[in-house]
Amino acid sequence: MIQDLWIGVVGGILSAAAVALLVRWNRRLIVPMRGSRHRRNLAVRMTRAGLSNFYASRADYGRYRNAARLSDYLAFARNRVLISAYWMAQGAEMEGVVDEIELLVRGPNKISFDIAIVDPTADYVDALARHLNVEREYLVSRVQGTLSSLWALRAKLAPDERQRFRVLVHRTVPMASLIALDPDSDSGRVQIDIKPYRAARQDSVSFEFAGKGSKVYDLLRLSTERLISDAVEFDPTVHRVTAASLDAAAEPRGVARPER
Repeated sequence: MIQDLWIGVVGGILSAAAVALLVRWNRRLIVPMRGSRHRRNLAVRMTRAGLSNFYASRADYGRYRNAARLSDYLAFARNRVLISAYWMAQGAEMEGVVDEIELLVRGPNKISFDIAIVDPTADYVDALARHLNVEREYLVSRVQGTLSSLWALRAKLAPDERQRFRVLVHRTVPMASLIALDPDSDSGRVQIDIKPYRAARQDSVSFEFAGKGSKVYDLLRLSTERLISDAVEFDPTVHRVTAASLDAAAEPRGVARPER
């Protein structure tokens, strides 16, 4: 009897321990399984939306885009490029962009370019400068530098090539930078680059969407088309800011001038 009692007690203890272990392991297993299920569902949703890549900062371009520079990215185009930006690039990088655009416009594919950037004479320049954490004069000088480079390129092109190369300025402040490569083709892609308020240029966050027919890709493609359509042709006699007007309109802010 005593032996049976001990067997029953020990058996009960072992059963309780087994149940406790099962509960503990189930908790450990269920949580990762739920997390794994969430990640799978998220991956499916992103694929349906057309998300093809994500860049946590510009440093990711070289790692995950296979195109660290803007000029390298433009080289993926086969027939048409749409760009809506603040001022695109600067310095040596801008020289590389202009050279690449010239090659693509004049190349065998005869790629067309519509490029719209900030209007240096627009009323929104002050607000945009605050968002980008730069002085107004700095923003205007960068925009003017880009416009000058693009206009100089246009002057070099033959008449038929100029028909495929348009330089425009935005009438409304662009909320993000957009680059659409071959937007009308099945292999088109759109990259949206978001610059958080007063963050450094390097810390912008970008998403790339591809796949004609996917909801977000089509939305961004249409949005880029509308931005370009709403912009106006750049006129160097109109869209320029003199040193005198800069001095009159400038407000000292004492902010740094980071590379953007």
